[in-house]
Amino acid sequence: MHFRLLGFFAAIIVITGGGAIIACKVRPTESRHPGESDRVSVAGDALARADMMSKKGLFSDWYDRDTRGENSGAPSGAVSLGVAPAPKDNLEFLANEAAANGGNGGKLGRQEDSGLPVPSDPFGLVCMGPGGEAFERMQPLFCVQVPQPSKTDIINKDAAIRLGKALFWDVQVGGDGQTACASCHFAGGADNRTTNTLHPGPNGRFEALGITGAGQSFSPLKNLTGDDRVGSQGVVGGLFKNLNSDPAIAADDCDADQSAPFYGHRQVTGRNTPTVIGAVFNQFNFWDGRASPVFNGFDPFGVTGNATVKQSLSINSSLASQAVAPANNATEMSCSGRKFNGANSLASKMLARRPLQFQQVLPSDSSLGEMSAYPQNGLNCYGRACTYGAMIKDAFGPTWEPLAQQFFSRLWGQALQAYMSTLVPDQTRFDQYLAGKKSLFTTSMITGLDVFMGAGNCADCHAGAELTDASVNYAKLAKREDQGNDEGFHNLGVTATEEDLGRESIGPMGVPWSTSSNRYNRGAFKTPSLRNLKLTAPYFHNGGKATLDDVIDFYAQRGGDVANEEMSEELQEINLESPDLQAPLIEFLRDGLLDCRVEKYRAPFDHPSLTIPNGVNLQATGMTGTGSCRLSAAVPPTTPNCIKNPGICDTNQALHGTSVYKDLFGRIGSLAEISPFLKK
Repeated sequence: MHFRLLGFFAAIIVITGGGAIIACKVRPTESRHPGESDRVSVAGDALARADMMSKKGLFSDWYDRDTRGENSGAPSGAVSLGVAPAPKDNLEFLANEAAANGGNGGKLGRQEDSGLPVPSDPFGLVCMGPGGEAFERMQPLFCVQVPQPSKTDIINKDAAIRLGKALFWDVQVGGDGQTACASCHFAGGADNRTTNTLHPGPNGRFEALGITGAGQSFSPLKNLTGDDRVGSQGVVGGLFKNLNSDPAIAADDCDADQSAPFYGHRQVTGRNTPTVIGAVFNQFNFWDGRASPVFNGFDPFGVTGNATVKQSLSINSSLASQAVAPANNATEMSCSGRKFNGANSLASKMLARRPLQFQQVLPSDSSLGEMSAYPQNGLNCYGRACTYGAMIKDAFGPTWEPLAQQFFSRLWGQALQAYMSTLVPDQTRFDQYLAGKKSLFTTSMITGLDVFMGAGNCADCHAGAELTDASVNYAKLAKREDQGNDEGFHNLGVTATEEDLGRESIGPMGVPWSTSSNRYNRGAFKTPSLRNLKLTAPYFHNGGKATLDDVIDFYAQRGGDVANEEMSEELQEINLESPDLQAPLIEFLRDGLLDCRVEKYRAPFDHPSLTIPNGVNLQATGMTGTGSCRLSAAVPPTTPNCIKNPGICDTNQALHGTSVYKDLFGRIGSLAEISPFLKK
């Protein structure tokens, strides 16, 4: 195996099918590139900032367009911050949930975990305790506690999840009445459309994939050259005027704003859509990390220099910060100029409309089923047509009902975070393999895992159960990248640094997103998790690689496609020249890291119906999705726990996905009973 000496190592024992022992290093707590200080001098910082501002013109047109409207939650003079009650500590929320549920406390995470420790590992053979190097060690993702917001306004977790799911999938959110948050997150939590999804890049010219202008299709997807990139299509450009006064009409009243390069076609984002599935584990969200772990209730920027309201409602809330960005983004979902809160805003629009009134929800939907109006569209509350106001009251309590229009962004962020926190892909073959079900891995997958941990040096950045060094848990190690830049962000030479500054991109107040003044933040992007890679092509922030084979070829070059001065040194530690190493690694990444529930839209990944512009028409699915995920036909799909945990229903003694040693009937066996299955 191939390793780099970096101070010290943490031995990680993973018993493979052949009994091999795999090791993965932990980087030093403090490591800097020679000559780099943690913070540059004031004068140096000013010079660096001026340099960044001068170079920003190379990509400012598309980047500014992509982020326009993300601070639209900022209060106007009519909104008084003092009116809103302070959020409650999450411990108080848990105590209230426990009282309401007969002693079983709730969590804003996996629904099936409510009231259960995560994980239940009484023999200590699978899951590792929190702290220190354990965060870098390979263990099943179901061993990892879903990050919890420190404070919350939520009083009913299940109601908040229902509200968040309805808002996430509702096309009425879009200014065109056709675009939901899910419109860019419907395929493995990402976007696989090939019509009108090419962005011409900083030079404004379409030069790749045979595309000569906006609105065209390409097939099959191929690797990109030049500065073009594959993004996601949003809305046709427009200037917001008013909401439509008729609640039965979903589109807003807008004037045309159809400039180059998309004109009358739907605009396309300048970066590839990252998956929302598993995003709850990220410390920062978006490729450049501009969604802060501090939620201020109004925009994505926390208490940074780019925030319009510098208040900390909750930490560990990057998903809430992320959630408030796209809804009024002038490229993604809204005509330019629509506000989040107050009169004539997204708040007043949604509060006046019936949830999902243009979409179908099945009675078997894992969250919304009890509210389904099937075979009619939309949701019902207490036997009659529902309103978003009623759903907000259920989730946040009567105190918030009269304040909902003024503070809609605050409630929106928390509700979507509650829903997206349930999208945890922790039932892959990899998770079960690490829990002792060795027979679920082929010999090739085991070899691929060995390459992943060894010669490929993949686990250096794709660390821990989350498979990313950009996770909340990894951040607790308080590290800095080896070259001194922000942990979890890397310049890989995918695109030229000056085409996209990534982590060092500049926000609406002229402040970069980075937390350290270090030149290696320039062109650096967040490390994504690798789960469900089979479903999330194309790859990288520019969508530049079409297949996993192409991705592995890229890393085998050990230098990226562009020789950026800021490129990560870690690329030089990869040894993937041999095809004998590449093929098993690809099988491990493609098949071993797939959660079948995601692929088959099984709970909690089921959804309402949704028509995707220039894409597919998704039919509504219930908790059993579009097909079985059983690894064997030996157990019927109605077996207890099989519906919520379908990936592990292969024998009556199968390990329960979240309570490691439970069988399918909820019983924990003795160590003597369990040991034979751990050795399979």
